[in-house]
Amino acid sequence: MSSDTLCEVTPGDVTILSGETETFEIGYDQTDPSPITLRSGILETRSLVHYLEITLSGAGLSNISSVFKRATIDAAGTPTIADVPGTFVQHPDTGAVVIPPAKEIEESLK
Repeated sequence: MSSDTLCEVTPGDVTILSGETETFEIGYDQTDPSPITLRSGILETRSLVHYLEITLSGAGLSNISSVFKRATIDAAGTPTIADVPGTFVQHPDTGAVVIPPAKEIEESLK
């Protein structure tokens, strides 16, 4: 399996609440590390999905970025995916990856 195909996280029912931490082990080909993108759903309605996307790339997967995304479907059935403004973060490759909360998404949950 390579990182440019979909794969399953085991266990698949991991829930991480705001303020909690979780550790993941990722296996990859160190001689040719293709970018790895992790996506996790946050909020879903009939025509709107918010999710977190974390991308690891480069030597030793040391380039780490995160962004919250919004996927919508308009009345005509056309899908659109866009970054939630102000949520893109380039993380240092030392220590834990800390994802700041997306204020826009938090407000929509109230």
